Amino acid sequence: MSHLSRSRYYASSIATLMAGVQNPLQTVAIFAGLPGAAPAQITLRKTGWRFRIRTPMDVWVIKETCLDEDYLWASGALQSDWNIVDIGAGLGDFTVYAAKHCSEGSVHAYEPLAESFALLQHNLSLNNIGNVRAFPVAAAAHKGTLTLAAREQEAVSQRFVNAGEGSQQVAAVTLEQVLATLPGATCDFMKIDCEGCEFDLLLNSPAEVVQRCRRISMEFHDRVLPHSGVELGQRLSELGFQVRMERNPVHDGLGFLYAEHLDGAAL
Repeated sequence: MSHLSRSRYYASSIATLMAGVQNPLQTVAIFAGLPGAAPAQITLRKTGWRFRIRTPMDVWVIKETCLDEDYLWASGALQSDWNIVDIGAGLGDFTVYAAKHCSEGSVHAYEPLAESFALLQHNLSLNNIGNVRAFPVAAAAHKGTLTLAAREQEAVSQRFVNAGEGSQQVAAVTLEQVLATLPGATCDFMKIDCEGCEFDLLLNSPAEVVQRCRRISMEFHDRVLPHSGVELGQRLSELGFQVRMERNPVHDGLGFLYAEHLDGAAL
């Protein structure tokens, strides 16, 4: 991407933030790193949703999820009776978004990092949300433990790594176990943002389990592990999904993948 294109993207994003939050000057102070500006609570102007944030990155993630609506499938909005799975819930940005739009359904959120999970729960409470079940575990192809880089200063930017200094072990459940907690053991929409674990989850889980997800929306990370978003797209296409991919407007190693089962229902 050219320098001009990046500049346009950031300029547009700043305008979105300034229009989308109730106190734009507070947001400016957070990004400027002014003393006492963060941690803080921000409120979205249109919806009144509130979020506890700690860093500018937290604010940026909320902008992408709740204002840009990056995770939405191309066909339109979430439906009120859908059952949603949020893999890598982080601070709860998409969990809150989905819970508010799917008031007749339920949202199951998975976040293994302790500090992120606490922030997720806090933000659910801030927004008086009662249709979410939150689980302090990771999702993977196999049950057991995963090694997570211990970088707690950013609740939304964790990655799974080889064991070593500064890493921690987290519990993991399978995708089949995740779906088993939902009606009919299927989900209408699964969002994934887990800094690399998407490859294990979708490439190594049994085909019939993945096919029980009607729609999948994810951010993929090409440079975390020796896999690519293209592999994910090929796998899902082979399993009967219609796939659309978009590259991140700024970062070459990131992108979004949207997949919907061609018959409109899980198998």
